[in-house]
Amino acid sequence: MRWLAVLVVMLLCGGCATTDGSVEGESATKVDPDTVIRVPVEEAREKVQDGTALLVCAYDDDSFERFKLEGAIKRGELEAMRSTLAVEQEIIFYCA
Repeated sequence: MRWLAVLVVMLLCGGCATTDGSVEGESATKVDPDTVIRVPVEEAREKVQDGTALLVCAYDDDSFERFKLEGAIKRGELEAMRSTLAVEQEIIFYCA
């Protein structure tokens, strides 16, 4: 359920959470840091490589190419897939 909450925040706000909990982008929505699960890099890499998690970059613009990690998709690609994803699909967001 926490992943769903993070997904909803990212899709609605169109930006990244900042260190003060606000979200950069179109909205001033606050992200509760207690609901964000931080995933260690190795664990994230393993989950993406074995296909159990999607790695999503918060950027859709030129920054995506600049900050793209192996196996990552753009936020817009995730939005296009949204109706076909299983509720339990693990999604790992990153923002540089």
